[in-house]
Order: sequence, then structure tokens, then C-alpha cells
Amino acid sequence: MAEDKIRVAICGSANCALVLTTLVRLEPDRDLVVDCVMTDGCEGDTFDGYPAVEEKTLGDRYRAGDFDIAILATENARLKSLSLRLLNLGIPGQFYMPQYDYNLPLGELSLDRLECLETDKPRLDYLEYHIADHCNLNCKGCTHLSNVAEPRFGDLEQFRSDISRLRELFWGITTFRLMGGEPLLNPELPEFLLTLRDAFPDTEIHVVSNGLLMKEDRAALLQTMRQVHANLDISQYPPSVPLHDKIRTLCSIYGVRCYFTDPVHVFRNCMDPSGSSDPAVSFAHCDVSRCTFLERGRISTCILPFLMDRYGEVLGAEMAAGPGDIIDLYDPDITGIDILERISRPMASCRYCDPLHTNAYPWAVANRHVAKAEDWLAKKG
Repeated sequence: MAEDKIRVAICGSANCALVLTTLVRLEPDRDLVVDCVMTDGCEGDTFDGYPAVEEKTLGDRYRAGDFDIAILATENARLKSLSLRLLNLGIPGQFYMPQYDYNLPLGELSLDRLECLETDKPRLDYLEYHIADHCNLNCKGCTHLSNVAEPRFGDLEQFRSDISRLRELFWGITTFRLMGGEPLLNPELPEFLLTLRDAFPDTEIHVVSNGLLMKEDRAALLQTMRQVHANLDISQYPPSVPLHDKIRTLCSIYGVRCYFTDPVHVFRNCMDPSGSSDPAVSFAHCDVSRCTFLERGRISTCILPFLMDRYGEVLGAEMAAGPGDIIDLYDPDITGIDILERISRPMASCRYCDPLHTNAYPWAVANRHVAKAEDWLAKKG
């Protein structure tokens, strides 16, 4: 073995590990050499000709100098847990290849795609962002208040700055949903997608749409979605259901993965404008308490703190977010760990939700001219 070679341990799933061992052989001029392979459920003494080892021995091999770095060969959703397991074994030097690369033909793959996993930073599990506040469908009781929102698009330059700042705070984001409102209303949606993928090569991107605008020519958008491996999530409200087959066919033609909710016939709301709900109880029973939201340089546990003025207006109540509910991403003292800690616990704004007394009613359309406060209120008594 040449002394200048970097010795690596490939760790993860068997399918992904096999891609990497094959790449190492196909690119012999690289400065990488495989020392060992650790895969889940690995049986036998070798894997593709390399020593197969158990996870519990990796730390000892690293301390003995058998390898220099670990390459995490696994899908996006398991990167965080695998990285933490290796850190607990005392292995800080970690790299990974974005999961989308594993599905490419070998001729299009390269070890140049390996990314450094910055183990001094945490990973954010989930984030949402409004590409457009307003909507073309205007569902009655929309929890994001898109049916009563003034037309407003996300600011692309602000988004670029915010994504860059998030990259400073976190080594990755597992899932990022671009939504609204209706995101397909925003003509700059492809640029948002490119910005996000450039900063976070591993994140699972979802564009969340009601699908109605898929009746129009969406070739450019779908081509960009394929380029950045973005998924299309269709919320199937009654007007969307007839478009199911057309949307699925279009996505198949352009190589875009699409997912459909079950048809939505009932809405449920739980707003308590009195602010008398117990935040801890509301948080514990909330369906969206893990829907971390990004809004123009700020982040919060969910979108509610950013909607207080609008909710106060439609509900005819004085409502205000708590002083710590909204986190300034550009606070020079904030860290990724600080953010994770704050979004993992109840916030003062949770007092305006009562998920134990949801008000259910048939899906309908109600724009700002006909929407009523009771469209959002919890069912009391």
C-alpha cells in the first residue's frame, strides 16, 4: 500500500457500500484505499474482497491507525444516526455521498461527489419555507392562512442568504419542504430549488402543491426538479383528485418522483385565541410540533409565531408570540445546538392551540371575502 494513500472505512448499507467499493476500483489514481467495510447485517469475513468488520470494532481499528476516515454509505434519512454512532466510537473524520448519486449509472458517478460531514455541527431534521404566502385554491380554514393572505412571494436573495447561514449552523438538513400557499405560483421556484440543492447536497427536497397548476406547461420546472432530485408532493383536495393520473404521467415523463396524499375531505382546526391552553399539553399533542419553519432570517418551532398578526385579525383577538418563540438566525451568539434545543420544547405560542378539541368540517373553499373566525376555532364545550 502506498504511504500517501488515505485509508478509509466504508460504513452503512450493503447496496451503497458496494457502489463505493466499485468506484474506488474504477478510479485507481485516487488517493483512497479501502481498509475495511462495515455494513448492517454483514455476514462473513469479507465484503467485495475487503475485510468485513463489526461496528463495535471500528473504534479500535481507528485508534490503531488502520484507517484515517470513514465514508458513510447510506440513505439520507440514516446519515444522522450513523454519524452519531461513529462519533461515539471516537471517529470524527467522516465523509458521505448524497443518496441520489447511488441511483446514477456508474459512468456518471465519481468520488469527486464525496462531501465532508462537519461533525462539529449538528444536523437539522426538518424545515419548511413559504415559496408563496397566497394560494390559487383558498381552502376554508387553511392553517397557514393562505386563503386570506395578500399575494407575496418568498424573497430569493433573502432565501439565498438564509440558506447560506443555515449551512454555517448545520452540516445538513434531512428534509426541506418548499410550500405555501401554492409554490407553483412563484415563477422563481426553479431558482429556489437550485439554491437549496447547491447548499445542501443531501437534503430531501419536497415541493408541496395542490396540483391545479400542473394543467399548465411545467416543463422547465420539472426539468429543474429532476436535476436537483426534488420530489413533488400533491395534496389531494377535491379539485385535485381528477388530475391524479395526468400529474403522475407528467412526473414519470420527466423523471420526478411524486407523492399524493389521500383525498382530503375534512379539515380540522384547533385555534384558541384566548391563549388559555397549556403550552406543554398542546405541544405534546400537536400534529405539527416538528414542522420547523423558516421566515426571512428567522426560524421557529412552527409557522404560528409568524402568523400572529394575521391570526389576530381574522379571529378578532389580541395575539402575540412569546419573546423566545422566534429565533434570529443572524444572532452572532446562536449555534445550531441552541436552535435544536429551543425547537424541541413547547413555546409560548402553543397556548393558542388546543389540539385536544379539534373542530372538524367538510372541505370547502373560502377566500378572504367569505372566511369567518369559526373556520379556525377549536371545538369548545
